[in-house]
Amino acid sequence: MKLDPSLLITSATAAKGVSLDRIEHAIDREVDKLRRTPPSRTEVERAKQQVRSWARYEQDGVTFQGMLLSAGEGIASWDFGDRLLAKVEKVRAERIRDVARTYLLDEHRSVVRFHAQEGTG
Repeated sequence: MKLDPSLLITSATAAKGVSLDRIEHAIDREVDKLRRTPPSRTEVERAKQQVRSWARYEQDGVTFQGMLLSAGEGIASWDFGDRLLAKVEKVRAERIRDVARTYLLDEHRSVVRFHAQEGTG
């Protein structure tokens, strides 16, 4: 099985009174910024720390450790998670910009909007 290198999912939850158009525009601005300018070193390090923290937190219990091992084996190999963390450590800001320019193209994008309705009653 091969990972999908072109799948990126973003999600946002609107604050009361904020339109879906405004949220989509804000996401578009961030993607455009990534295409033009590499993220700061501080931002890249913060993202790496979040990934490290997620990995430690998710492996806190044996049940989820087993799920990660089996999912990793299904995707690539049992040590998929460790190898992924090693790759995250190698990420550089300029590479993020280059990848954004290559893969985050408007013509490849799908947008799904879910607008929850308050209960009628």
